[in-house]
Amino acid sequence: MSSFTRSFVSYIPQAQSDLILPTPLPLNVLSSLIQEIAGFFIVETHVLKTTGNFRSEQELEELWDSLLGRLCLALDDALSTETDPEGFLRVKEALIGFIMTMEVRPLRLIALIVD
Repeated sequence: MSSFTRSFVSYIPQAQSDLILPTPLPLNVLSSLIQEIAGFFIVETHVLKTTGNFRSEQELEELWDSLLGRLCLALDDALSTETDPEGFLRVKEALIGFIMTMEVRPLRLIALIVD
């Protein structure tokens, strides 16, 4: 694979990550957003397992870590101005569902659980 092809292939997932996470993060779209994130990584994990060399496990892990880090920062920022207890509960419920869904995938959830 040429260096151009490698850089292009590695650029695409990062660009997808940049597009999927709005800034600032409106909490009213969190549930649908993390469903999209879960779906994306479930499909990418399947592609990783069923194709020879389309994308490496390391690239997928780096994309996961990057997106998860950005999600944590965006949530921290959005929750810093939240005053409605129901808003906090909706975020908690959405994150619990996300964590339970992604626990069965081989991606690391440590950043989300610890933060």
